[in-house]
Amino acid sequence: MNIFILGAGQVGSSIATFLDPDPTINVTVIDNDARSIDLLSGRNLDLKTVLGNASHPSVLQDAGVEDAEIVLAVTGSDEANIVACQICYEVFSTPMRIARIRSDQYQRYDLFSKDNPAFAIDEVINPEGAVTQQFYQLIKNQGASEILQFCEGVVEVVTFRTTPESILFGKTIGWLKNRIEMLYANIVGVRKSNDRYPSFYSDLSQDTTLQVDDEIYVVCDTRVARSMFLALNYQLNATSKVVIAGGGHIGEGLAIKLRDESTFNQITVIERDPARCQYLEKSLSNCVVIQGDATDKNLLESNYVDKANIYCAITDDDEVNIMSSLLAKQIGVSHVLSLIKKQDYLDIVANTAIDVPISPQQSTASAIFRHVREVSPDVIQGINDNLSQVMEITVKAGQREDIIGGNLYAIPLPVTVQLIAIRKGQEIILGDALANVIFEEWDRLLFFISNVNDVAKVESLFRLNPVV
Repeated sequence: MNIFILGAGQVGSSIATFLDPDPTINVTVIDNDARSIDLLSGRNLDLKTVLGNASHPSVLQDAGVEDAEIVLAVTGSDEANIVACQICYEVFSTPMRIARIRSDQYQRYDLFSKDNPAFAIDEVINPEGAVTQQFYQLIKNQGASEILQFCEGVVEVVTFRTTPESILFGKTIGWLKNRIEMLYANIVGVRKSNDRYPSFYSDLSQDTTLQVDDEIYVVCDTRVARSMFLALNYQLNATSKVVIAGGGHIGEGLAIKLRDESTFNQITVIERDPARCQYLEKSLSNCVVIQGDATDKNLLESNYVDKANIYCAITDDDEVNIMSSLLAKQIGVSHVLSLIKKQDYLDIVANTAIDVPISPQQSTASAIFRHVREVSPDVIQGINDNLSQVMEITVKAGQREDIIGGNLYAIPLPVTVQLIAIRKGQEIILGDALANVIFEEWDRLLFFISNVNDVAKVESLFRLNPVV
């Protein structure tokens, strides 16, 4: 498969790096910034780079875009991305066109829906919007290190990472099961801190003790997720103060979402740029906006950041996010979330006091990953640094004969794969009841794949038979 990525910035280079290990995918990256191209070329990836304007037909043609099956327009300009997709459709007949669109001005008028043929864009991705939602969910549900939604938002896979302060530390798997069994939630698996891949719950002893940095994966009905957090003693204080370091698109969007949520009593935004602060003071009514450096300990202490329940570092600079997060922990903030874009830094902060590092690459990659898969699952999202996957597939006519009318035992799943949930109409089925479900067309099946190398094996089981 030939994939063209238009834009070698943070998003484009991250997607290129994510796709690089797949030998079935040929990647070409185009950007008019020589430094970005040089940086990507220096990563020793198996891809082609082209220096030029990604929305110019001549540049696209010289790069060989006629052979592209997918074009990902992810430059820093919404307008350039829109134009590039239109050119790829009109001039080069590219089958699939995906564009990064950040501005709400375009989004709010529903210009890119399938019912509106005005623009030749098959799917819009908004990495900033996805990251904003991720921060919001993790703030609302303290204690989780990741929350993924499936089946149109009615099923969640929640990751808990054990810390010395958490109620899970020193407890057994059996204790956790008993704690949440009255709720519609099930333990899927556990990855011990010294293991590469998680083990399924069924393979673990009930006496298995949870230690620091163990990861526990739980599947639940979204409607009981909050009750599950409360059952594990994760709850917001009566007075919640949230500090956001960074007033860019993500910081502003997060502040607005939190401001409109009555649970949060005080929202403070720290922004270095004076002009941006003036804008935020008008945009963020009922929020406190402070102009200054988030790595200045005196500024944090003089503005009572130590009294905050939650600190979010969301500037455009990874180094600033890491340093300000560590300072926030040092002065006494209990729960710190930090945006980390560089993979090398993610590996480093895993051993620091930062509670939850958040990477935009994973949410962006998940948005486009399903388009490069043979079966095209409804949703596929990575966990465990993308070494494991959760995949949602819809049962359809034309799949192998023993699926429709069959049950779990009719599917020869690899040992690294488990069916963890089924959505049948409006019903959510979890746990032991899964074994007795007869599959029907349009059922949504959710699989936990502990080893990402077995994704293709699951896909092969649900491949549609060719029409004769």
